[in-house]
Amino acid sequence: RDGRPTLYLNGKRVHEGMKSDYRVHPGAAVKHKRGIGPFWGGLGEFKTFDRALSEMEIADLMQTTAIPAEPATSPDIELVRHDDGDLWARVWRAGSYVATPAHGDQLHWEVSSLPEAFELSGPWDLEFRLAWGVHGQVRLDRLSSWSDHPDSGVKYFSGTATYRTTFPAPQALRARDYRCFLHLATVAVIAQVKLNGHDFGTLWQRPFRVDVTDALRDDNILEIKVTNLWPNRMIGDEQLPEDSERNENGTLKQWPPWLLAGQPSPTGRYTFTSWRLWKKDSPLQQSGLIGPVSLTPAKEIRAVKK
Repeated sequence: RDGRPTLYLNGKRVHEGMKSDYRVHPGAAVKHKRGIGPFWGGLGEFKTFDRALSEMEIADLMQTTAIPAEPATSPDIELVRHDDGDLWARVWRAGSYVATPAHGDQLHWEVSSLPEAFELSGPWDLEFRLAWGVHGQVRLDRLSSWSDHPDSGVKYFSGTATYRTTFPAPQALRARDYRCFLHLATVAVIAQVKLNGHDFGTLWQRPFRVDVTDALRDDNILEIKVTNLWPNRMIGDEQLPEDSERNENGTLKQWPPWLLAGQPSPTGRYTFTSWRLWKKDSPLQQSGLIGPVSLTPAKEIRAVKK
């Protein structure tokens, strides 16, 4: 309004910026090419207006705008083409389904019920093989982000750590006409999955889900290696004294002697960059296996023509 930006949080004004002569263009529906910081949560739909809204209008939007729902971990149904050419359905939620092909009869699938999903609640053993501020193994009663852990070594850890747990598989999930999928839900950032020695490769984007039917036993050993990004360790290092001469903008004045000599940082830092990209109060990024982890059944059924 009048060249001055204002920030509202939960429908209330919390900050007013400096007045500017620049023209402001709305960014909704515009794909940004520049890098942006991490965002936790779900984005709702954006709307643009041709004027600055009043405080009453903003408060009303706060009350009437729908909060974005959490994305589903699996679809209700997937269509699968078998080697013999027949169209099958992988059904995740019980119900009646109809598909209308471009040519031919309608296809029907009917699934009256499915077993309940089974959550792997833990406990979990979490092993950090690279020292980097963490001492060996940590026992977790529940899954959460490393950045929320009370131990500073875990909180600021960057690298790869391994989760291990054992669990019995419910007989209902091992029935002959079901496929059983391991859902990791939320992972930051990539995960390598092994179940009973079977390697299921690397999962790097949603859905973090893999078919483990053929590896499932009565008693199971699950191992998940998770690798996060560098920022948390760099932010952790910013809690320590400086180990090199820097300009005000964070760039190096000169290469430090300890680095040229191939020695570790004299202040105990684990990372070194020619430009300080993070500050000690920068927000930490979610890291690790956040879950919840569960076994979910899906029924594969052949289409019936009607």
